[in-house]
Amino acid sequence: MKIATVFAIVFLLFEGCGNAPTQRNQNNEITWVANRYAQLFEIGYTPTDTFIKLYTFSPNSKSQTPERVVIGSFFWGKSQQIKQKDFAKIANRNRFILLSTVFSRFFVELKQQHKIIGVDQSKYLSRSAFPQKEKIPSVQPFGELMSEAALSLNPDIVIAYFMGNQEKSNLLRLQSKKTNVLFCQSHLENHPLGRAEWILLFEALTNSITENTFESIEYEYVRLKTDLSKTTAPNVMINLPYSGTWDVPKQNTYLSILLKDAKANPIWLENNQYPGTGSAQIGLELGYKLLSKAEYWINPGMCESLACIQNSDNRIGNCPPIKNHKVYQCDLTMEADGANEYWDLGAVHPEYVLRDFAKIFHADLPNHTALSFYFYRQLK
Repeated sequence: MKIATVFAIVFLLFEGCGNAPTQRNQNNEITWVANRYAQLFEIGYTPTDTFIKLYTFSPNSKSQTPERVVIGSFFWGKSQQIKQKDFAKIANRNRFILLSTVFSRFFVELKQQHKIIGVDQSKYLSRSAFPQKEKIPSVQPFGELMSEAALSLNPDIVIAYFMGNQEKSNLLRLQSKKTNVLFCQSHLENHPLGRAEWILLFEALTNSITENTFESIEYEYVRLKTDLSKTTAPNVMINLPYSGTWDVPKQNTYLSILLKDAKANPIWLENNQYPGTGSAQIGLELGYKLLSKAEYWINPGMCESLACIQNSDNRIGNCPPIKNHKVYQCDLTMEADGANEYWDLGAVHPEYVLRDFAKIFHADLPNHTALSFYFYRQLK
């Protein structure tokens, strides 16, 4: 199908199904498609080319709604030169190095894993998705990027993320006339559906032909959320103290939103505590107090049993979730080498995590009791 036809179909589709309006820039004639949830990428079209912009949140922003900063602008298509000088041309999109298991999972969902020529650490790939994962080259096997090894694979595109400027600078060493480095900061998206919506970017990058992949994810997520909206919200606590501190997610973070959408009450967020994004550190005494009021407890550190939790701190032993066996860990899909589908499949399919939460917190609801868990298991 020719690009002009694709452009026409995309434009009519978004105009006709009630999405947020597209934004047309009269100066460069790019039609930008508005995302529903994701904030850190944009896709635009002309009759001959596809354009993408990649963003991160400004680390200096003090606002509850952090500002976006452009970290990459690219295009591909029929044009050799374009008016927009700040867009770099991507010549080929066949050989990808992916520096996150989440990125690899998007390729699996789109049936494009044959285009993966290297990953950060192959041991963290799920064997269900990559049965012969040991044969995929690792370019960060010990955490440090091996630039020469990565470049020897002759990648067209390296898809990476960064946590700080030094890491970003190290990754940019892979940039060349042949290789483009794309920083995809999907992990910073606050809404679970915002992370999942990145499948649209990977779909464009890999030239995938899929039918309503994200729409199906969104539909099931919203359906579950609606089904749970009239239930009573039980109190839930999270994590385990480490080195004298207890980390908890703030109000507008991925996991907090998931818990609220599952109609659970993250007890540490009561009375609008800890606004914003990221994590907060609470004192041990406050953590114990909150735990004593909780009915459920999820993600208790690295513990795989109730005995492990009790041995970590004897003050925890008599809390209600321990006594009532309502502690749940997200390690059901954990493999011997450390791979865990919760981190990648759960990011691409947040409706799976939401369904697990529905079974944990509202197991008595019709159609939930008989469901099996995707990622969680009840500790014993």
